[in-house]
Amino acid sequence: MDSYSNIKKTIRWIYTSNFFLVFVYGIPLFIGSSYLATFTDDKTVGLIYTIASIITIFALFGVLKILPIIGNYKTTLGLLFLEAISICILALSGNFAWILPAFIVHFILTTVLSFNIDIFLENYTKDSTTGDVRGFTYAFASIAWLLAPLIAGFVLGQTELYWKVFAVALLFTIPFGLIIAVAMKDFRDPVYRAGAFTKDIRNVLKNKDERNIFFSGFLLKIFFAWMAIYTPIYLHKYIGFNFEQIGIIFTVMMVPYILLEWPIGRLEDKYYGEKEILISGFFIIAISTVFLFLITIPNLIIWSITLLLTRVGAALVEISTETYFFKKVSSSDTDDISFWRMLAPFGYVVAPLFAYLFITFFGMKYIFLCMGIFMLLGMISSSKIKDTL
Repeated sequence: MDSYSNIKKTIRWIYTSNFFLVFVYGIPLFIGSSYLATFTDDKTVGLIYTIASIITIFALFGVLKILPIIGNYKTTLGLLFLEAISICILALSGNFAWILPAFIVHFILTTVLSFNIDIFLENYTKDSTTGDVRGFTYAFASIAWLLAPLIAGFVLGQTELYWKVFAVALLFTIPFGLIIAVAMKDFRDPVYRAGAFTKDIRNVLKNKDERNIFFSGFLLKIFFAWMAIYTPIYLHKYIGFNFEQIGIIFTVMMVPYILLEWPIGRLEDKYYGEKEILISGFFIIAISTVFLFLITIPNLIIWSITLLLTRVGAALVEISTETYFFKKVSSSDTDDISFWRMLAPFGYVVAPLFAYLFITFFGMKYIFLCMGIFMLLGMISSSKIKDTL
């Protein structure tokens, strides 16, 4: 049995590896849709994300088959090698025939690598500290999320030399890989219990609490996908901000994750259940997102504050759904964890399809109004779960 001090040290290394992984994913994320839009139209960009997300779902199934054979350690390092190759292609190639598959592979692998990190972390986490551990994980990662758009905006400035952004993201694969290679080399894999996907869905649908927390988590992932794809395009093409300004706006927007997620996670471990915080979070998301629909001027302060408010709500919902879910599972429940991580690619499947139809009939501006109203459903699903305290 690992000593308590060794476990804490390992968890700190997992925090740090996740921190660098956020840069690998987060720096290109804020320019990804705008980059693709230089090759195709806005609606098709969304469909590219949909295709990538569908493949991601199958990739997660594939990883479930690989883990019992070679383990999480070797799987993580192998996938990181593929990720580095895909980013290299994005940085060096100007041919869309190469860029499109490389972008899809990059999108897939960032989701799967997050799943691998979940397995490492869950293996060392007790149920009684889930909120604390998950809260700190997200708070620490949020520092990287805060810096990522600032780095992307600084690198791009008022140019559109997107290759430089991918080159910077590639640099962060090095510390991530070194930490995993050294700190996790003695990782003892749990006995992976992977069930049939249809069985997993039936189990979730049968249990009222699981059904509602999955639906709440799914709504949040739709919100994230919608905003990640269309907000940069909207601010750049329709409002008129350059990428340096967008980087500043997105940096301000990420502050609530640093300030809120860790303390909220600790509160949910000791004093409060998740239900009330979830309801409050969805209400804040809905109101502030609808307000985005009303803003038509390129005012940096107004856009920064309003987008920050959307993330206040999102931070409350994210840590509450994560805490609630991971209190219910262990590291060996890879089928449940995989299904939970599939919510993100499912969100990227659904969000662009809805947006495609909405943009076709109503125009780009109305996507914020639609999303704000849609988020009210989260208040209903969250009110039906049974608190863990």
